[in-house]
Amino acid sequence: MFGLSVGQRSRAFRPRGDGGLLSGWFWVLLLFLPACSFFFQRHPWQPPEVSLDDVAVAGVRWSRQDLDVILALANPNPQPMPVERLRLDLTIEGTALTEIDFRTAVVIPAGERLPVESRVRVDLLRCAEKLLPLLKQRRQGLTWRLKGTAELSDGSELEVDQGGSLPVR
Repeated sequence: MFGLSVGQRSRAFRPRGDGGLLSGWFWVLLLFLPACSFFFQRHPWQPPEVSLDDVAVAGVRWSRQDLDVILALANPNPQPMPVERLRLDLTIEGTALTEIDFRTAVVIPAGERLPVESRVRVDLLRCAEKLLPLLKQRRQGLTWRLKGTAELSDGSELEVDQGGSLPVR
């Protein structure tokens, strides 16, 4: 049948060597696998440095206020950092103001600083009694803190905890 005589096998079905796990291809693959893991290893990431550059009022309604928050992300790593998401709690003068959930994927070049903007909703009426007296004092600046996580495209989650002072205009 199919051009084969009884008792003959085609060359494709003939086992080569001992045909077991100790064949030459097994050893080649066994030696190659550790080299592959080099390409898929995770980098030991340092968390991005996040600073609050500016806050601007985008819209005011009775029930809510919209703010445009401009952050600067700095990459202290020797390789580009692919940030998929930032989830940060913004606190001003010890008062929890809002949560920033930045979901736009960005790649921060190694050793560089990248500005990003996010619109957030705030209930300023809830915070007004604490923040208005501070704004009336016209101090040099308001202290802020950003605390949360930065999620990278390789699945890493890095803790972010940065603070500073924002000038009052």
